[in-house]
Amino acid sequence: MKNDIVFLILFLSIFCVHESVIAQKVITYNLEKAINKSESTTLAKVANKISYIPLETNSECLIKDIKRVISWDNKIFIFDYHNVFVFSIDGKFEQKFIIEGKGPFEVLQVTDVCINETNRKIYAVDPRLNKILVFDDTYKPILEYTTKFPAKHITPFLDWIAYDNMTIDYISEDALINVVDSKGKSKYLLNHNRDSKFKIGLNYVPIQLYSSNNSLFYKDKWCDTIYKVDQYFNVSPYMALHLGKYKNK
Repeated sequence: MKNDIVFLILFLSIFCVHESVIAQKVITYNLEKAINKSESTTLAKVANKISYIPLETNSECLIKDIKRVISWDNKIFIFDYHNVFVFSIDGKFEQKFIIEGKGPFEVLQVTDVCINETNRKIYAVDPRLNKILVFDDTYKPILEYTTKFPAKHITPFLDWIAYDNMTIDYISEDALINVVDSKGKSKYLLNHNRDSKFKIGLNYVPIQLYSSNNSLFYKDKWCDTIYKVDQYFNVSPYMALHLGKYKNK
């Protein structure tokens, strides 16, 4: 009898957790209304202290077009589609660590980089060679592996890495996102969902991909919904965006 009671309590607790996930409401956000009511502000209103860090400039660190700036491990990483430049926290140039070419640990084009703070690895994705390069925290290349499809965006997800499919279209049956482990082995493929409630509608436009709080989020340019993938790979609508006249912009 005692074991039956314990089992019943465990069953009810699991059922309640499941129900809370199912019953979670989708966040709605009216972007057009928010923009129309927005007011200009200054940095002083949102920050207690503002610091400017002048970056060293020489022939070795001429940055062409800044794509991403990452602050990590008391360093500043700047990615400009061609290389990753490493500066000290006070702006002194230290090194760059991507090599262009077709050989091992070389790339023809880098469209995104990310840092997984859990395993202290740095990742760079090349859609032309269909591969991902992995660097350790000393910026030494330690691994490269082939992607299942040309990828444009990459983001850390739990202990792994997620990348998107930049060539998928609305009628495709190909995967949208691939989640891989530290060796590049696929852990989860998110396929194009044909359910009308989860319509993606990609028109040769890569999705926007990012992660936060052990969850993965994605959205494409033509869709008004942000989707969430939790740590158990459950997919659900997370936020509905009312874009109004800003749709497809």
